[in-house]
Amino acid sequence: MKARFWCLLMGVVLLASGVARADYIGIPIDSTIAPYGDEVGDNAFAWGFSAIPGYFYFAGPPDHYMMAEFTRNTFTVTVSYSDVFEMSFFSFSGLPAFSEIALLSSNVPSLLYSVNDLGDIVLEWIGSVGDPVTGLLNTPDTATFSYVAAPNPVPEPSSIALLGTGCLYGLNLIRRKRA
Repeated sequence: MKARFWCLLMGVVLLASGVARADYIGIPIDSTIAPYGDEVGDNAFAWGFSAIPGYFYFAGPPDHYMMAEFTRNTFTVTVSYSDVFEMSFFSFSGLPAFSEIALLSSNVPSLLYSVNDLGDIVLEWIGSVGDPVTGLLNTPDTATFSYVAAPNPVPEPSSIALLGTGCLYGLNLIRRKRA
């Protein structure tokens, strides 16, 4: 019985010693788009619904689209038409979502990007000049970024294991006193 208890205890400690990791595959993040010059949120409009986690899409007039796609540590924004806008990506859980952002590649003439105090990614996009009639670009404007997710405020697994171990030890002492 005693050997079983210690084997169980060691298993809990070994399993709980893994490293916690922030991961945006399937984690709830949202985004808004607003006309350039308006603060994101004032005249913002939403992206189209997507069942794919981390994928955002907006379609306007024929062949006018915007999309953003998040992967484990990068995201890419693509726009098919000439326009200026601001967009924001954020967690709708109320916790900060992002802590850092870096531009990896871009063909956008003017692009400002940052992570604000709330942990939101904010992009100010002044795109290429498109066809004067349709506004469409010959080649879509694309920018790819790397990002770092803000640490998740979930307790460290080893702390939970220590708490559980203490509770098991306390219950074992109570059981022995009764016996």
